[in-house]
Amino acid sequence: MEEMEKAAENTELSEAVNAEEAKAAARKKRKTRRFVMIAILLVLLAVAVYFAVVLISVKHSDSPVGYWVIKESSASGVVMKDEDAEAIGLSEIDSVKLNEDGKCEVVILGEESKGTWTNDDDGNITISYDGDKTLTATINDEGIMTAQGENQMEYTLEK
Repeated sequence: MEEMEKAAENTELSEAVNAEEAKAAARKKRKTRRFVMIAILLVLLAVAVYFAVVLISVKHSDSPVGYWVIKESSASGVVMKDEDAEAIGLSEIDSVKLNEDGKCEVVILGEESKGTWTNDDDGNITISYDGDKTLTATINDEGIMTAQGENQMEYTLEK
């Protein structure tokens, strides 16, 4: 009988050890899952931050090269937004395209002109077009270009 009691005791002890091992394995599995989830979240966060930085740098590039659309024109205190121009039948998209080679295309009131442009060390952009016309422009921190013409016109442009 003593042997039976010892065998039963060993069985209970063995079951207790197996239960503790099972609990330890389950804890380890939960920790591993938690670690993997945190790692995945950190990777997703890093990817999101990367794309946010890339999108911001593309939108607010310091380079004037590209296609700029005139969003607003003003002269003598009278402002005309592009929506206002459309309302009175000026549906042509006024724009300035600055190419890397220093050449440009300017469209104002539907008239397209070719020309050249330069950018000095202070960030001042000079756009010469249509033989004798000139725009002087700067780009602010938000990536908005402001250009002044010789005829007292001021333009606000966005890429």
